[in-house]
Amino acid sequence: MNFNNLIILLFSITFYHQGKTQNGIEEVIAAIKKNNKQILAYAQYNESERLMYKTGLTLPNPAVGFDFMAGSPATAGNQTDLTITQAFDFPSVYGRKKELSDLLIAQLPYQSTSMRQHILMEAQKTCNEIIYLNKMLAELTKRKVSVEKLNRDFYKSMENGDGNILDVNKAKLQLAEVNAMYRHHQSLLQQALLKLTSLNGGLEINFTDSTYATQLTSTAMDEFVKVSLTDDPDIKYMESAKMIAQQEIAVAKAMTLPKMEVGYHYQAILGQRFQGGHVGFSIPLWENRHLVKSKHSKWIYADMQLEAQRHQRYLELRQIYDKYESTKELLAEYTTVLSSINSLPLLNKALEMGQFSTIEYFMETSYFYNTVDKYLLIEKEYHDMVFEMNKYKL
Repeated sequence: MNFNNLIILLFSITFYHQGKTQNGIEEVIAAIKKNNKQILAYAQYNESERLMYKTGLTLPNPAVGFDFMAGSPATAGNQTDLTITQAFDFPSVYGRKKELSDLLIAQLPYQSTSMRQHILMEAQKTCNEIIYLNKMLAELTKRKVSVEKLNRDFYKSMENGDGNILDVNKAKLQLAEVNAMYRHHQSLLQQALLKLTSLNGGLEINFTDSTYATQLTSTAMDEFVKVSLTDDPDIKYMESAKMIAQQEIAVAKAMTLPKMEVGYHYQAILGQRFQGGHVGFSIPLWENRHLVKSKHSKWIYADMQLEAQRHQRYLELRQIYDKYESTKELLAEYTTVLSSINSLPLLNKALEMGQFSTIEYFMETSYFYNTVDKYLLIEKEYHDMVFEMNKYKL
């Protein structure tokens, strides 16, 4: 573990530490996997598609024909014909279609995996948002208590003749600002909780954590990109699409072979009966004339799409890794600064000793609070990036 990771880990444990255990997010993810409507619907969709891909692999239905033709004049007699036939493609077609069906069925999980990972990633980031907002509300509560104390002290000093109404008004304005921020973050928290409920299929989740799950990663960029490209379900889907396009060429070639028909033919006329077998085949002249060329063009398209997706995803992964590294370094800097200073007690002491005016005190505390706010936001962004780095494990 490098120095930056060590600083982040230690400070995350000690700074603003409160809340439940760190496995809360895992419990939320497990619940959403079980209850999310889109995930459940896609599982049913995959089953319907699997059954559909298994159709069309058998022979077509047999055909039965019956003809009764009355003769004229009556002495000519009547003629009766009965035919029973079974048509079928060239035998190799069925083997090719079965292989194509297997590839199509094998492709189904990739889309559902991609969709599931997207939903669970959204859930993880929503949990991080809730943790961040809980931390902010705890911090704002401490600020509110501090400003309320100042307000009482200033008012008491004014009554004793040592203070003035301007200091009291400044404290009131500061308190109003803190209260406004608190209400705003409370509203954001309720929105995040509602979003989590929606992701959980409408079932409420009682998620109140205010401590991030510790998931540090020290994977080198090249290894991260390599593993991510290997595990990416969208790339796997396109690789499968290329294989399917290749198999469709084989099916198209088999479809250019003659179709066949066998059966039984019975005929009765003028008291005589005739019966025997029936054999027929098609002459493959123009029905599938451009089919093979069309499927080959589709294969070229699938190959180009695959390469384009790999290239695009490679660039996206580089950006994710670079953002992760820069966020980690920035968080380490803020962690180092905030863990090495003790601003608020010093500012309070300076105010009590008259070394600061009220306006100077509020300006200095504002600088410190802004730094804390930025730290909490960067901390959330860092943990969001950690989840991005581990997306394909979902």
